[in-house]
Amino acid sequence: MGALHKIGDVQNELSLYGEMKDLNLDLDSSTFSIAIQCFVENEDIQEACACHNKIIEMSHVPSVAAYCSLAKGLCKIGEIDAAMISGDAEKYGTLEEARKVFTNLRECKLLREASTIVYDEILIEHMKKKTADFVLSGLKFFGLESKLKAKGCTLLPR
Repeated sequence: MGALHKIGDVQNELSLYGEMKDLNLDLDSSTFSIAIQCFVENEDIQEACACHNKIIEMSHVPSVAAYCSLAKGLCKIGEIDAAMISGDAEKYGTLEEARKVFTNLRECKLLREASTIVYDEILIEHMKKKTADFVLSGLKFFGLESKLKAKGCTLLPR
């Protein structure tokens, strides 16, 4: 599928994808990622979302190209919130990946510069909170929370 994608043969890619599904082959996340891009190019956003969901069910993440393609497709049909949710930056683990999405949305003229700045600040705060939650979970897991409280640590929640 990757070779067909490189030459832009969307119809044959989708045909091959369909055949692989019909044969009940175990498809991997890279196959679904390519399929996402094909379905978006073919304006079948619902099927692209189904492929995205399959990747998530496998506990994997789509490629950045697949995610960006899906975000563009969702935005094109007016589903901007779905585009933001489907990306869920914490699955990629970096602010940089989320910023690529914001840049992509801005380039599509679906997000203003001011909104991009606001979303970036919200994302930074979200990532800080997630990091703090992970640290607290680690402290609890290793039994260090009570020891820190006993020593007078005031940074931990009560």
